[in-house]
Amino acid sequence: MERTSDKENKMWLTRPWLVVALGFGAAAFLVRWAGLSIPIIGTGINSDPREMFIIVGSALTGPVGGLVIGFLAGLVTLFGDFGLSDVLAHMTGGLLMGGLYKWACRRWQMPIFFIVWVALVIGYYLILILAFVTFMFLLYPGNAPILFGAGTSPLQAYRLLAQGAPPEMIITLIFSSVILLALPKKYRCPLW
Repeated sequence: MERTSDKENKMWLTRPWLVVALGFGAAAFLVRWAGLSIPIIGTGINSDPREMFIIVGSALTGPVGGLVIGFLAGLVTLFGDFGLSDVLAHMTGGLLMGGLYKWACRRWQMPIFFIVWVALVIGYYLILILAFVTFMFLLYPGNAPILFGAGTSPLQAYRLLAQGAPPEMIITLIFSSVILLALPKKYRCPLW
């Protein structure tokens, strides 16, 4: 029979886990609620800083924490024209980031781990956009033409959003990487 370590036997709902999940979720909520954004010079795109909180918080708290943080991050938009799509997309992204980060944290050491981190952040954006477009067309088919233009297919909407994502993704990648690298090694792996 295989023995498991004490760390693996710990429940995920501990006080530190709860503080980190609710703290990162609250920060993401407040960023969206306050309307904070970073304009990207030379484009009409504004970077949404809440993604940094979702990505790092989900990585540190795992899939359940990712769901909580994603929910809180989208809560402000819940009653808007496409709010449920935003909430579900961020919950999906948080869920996957939390699960895949733990998997990566157990398998690789720096510098390979950093390359995997970059791939996870890029993957987070691709999944976030795919989930948003999917939920938008499923839940709000009448609002999709308003947001994306009349006659736009889901694939065209995905391409449109994916083309605008790289500037925000790069900013998020830089800041989240700095946070990740600044953490002592023992705090880099998930709390659960």
